[in-house]
Amino acid sequence: RVSKMAPGILPMLVRVSGVYAWNSYGMSKLGSLTVTRCSVVIPKCVRNNSGTVSAEKDYFKRNEALKRPVSPSVGILSRNPDSVWVLSFMHRATGFALTGGVSVAAISYLVSSKTFPQIMDSVQGMSLNPILITELKFLMAFPLTYHFFNGIRHLLWDTGRGFQMKTVYRAGYTVLTLGALTALGLALYRPA
Repeated sequence: RVSKMAPGILPMLVRVSGVYAWNSYGMSKLGSLTVTRCSVVIPKCVRNNSGTVSAEKDYFKRNEALKRPVSPSVGILSRNPDSVWVLSFMHRATGFALTGGVSVAAISYLVSSKTFPQIMDSVQGMSLNPILITELKFLMAFPLTYHFFNGIRHLLWDTGRGFQMKTVYRAGYTVLTLGALTALGLALYRPA
């Protein structure tokens, strides 16, 4: 059950009995196992209720027969929108948008022959409606402010605080409000 590996991989002695662990077949119960310094766990064969060794195809066939959706099922989430998963999705989407936007802007600037002041002069030369400029500034600022405040919420979760459902909802709405208000403040800001 235990195979020796290079020193320093697992520095502590850990004894676990009846461990549930994720593997390529889903959640499976592993037998009693011991992990020692410089060791890696090789579990015994995982057996299903009929006594035969589980295989990946058996896992998918069993779930199809039971009419279980592939997890996580987006269909369930779309029929029952909840602020917790909507805000989680927004955090990922804003992170993706920020990464993509900054990457595109940086690459565009690198391949452009213009300097930043020249680019800003050409944008100002378009004579865009001030309301449109404010809306565009808000759309650019909101992903940053929301992702920033929600990142702070995630850091608080990393300390083990704020997992009561009432607190999760309250913090989510607070993050959304702070993100929107801060983005609005940045959009309305006019340098002197």
